[in-house]
Amino acid sequence: MLRKALARLRIVGVLALAGALAACASSRGYRGGGGARYAGLECVPFARELSGIALYGDAADWWDGAASRYARSEQPAIGGVLVFRRSGRLPEGHVSVVSRLLGARQIA
Repeated sequence: MLRKALARLRIVGVLALAGALAACASSRGYRGGGGARYAGLECVPFARELSGIALYGDAADWWDGAASRYARSEQPAIGGVLVFRRSGRLPEGHVSVVSRLLGARQIA
């Protein structure tokens, strides 16, 4: 219960990663499947369901959408949402929910 409450209060900052991530679709026109999947969900609906954060649209828009609605930070926190900005490889951005802090520069 505490994790869920914390998740609703936190959204984690934008980080640039040099990794290979599959493109993540927006929640517009969501029909399930495609993009980054987990149990048939793309990253946006999955992160929204798991975190309880009520944001919609492309993943990359979540950072700006969280302004004045949710606390934002550049430090990852368990239950927070990591927002990746748009790039050539991620035209709609990407979001993921932080489940563990493994070290100063690693999360899971």
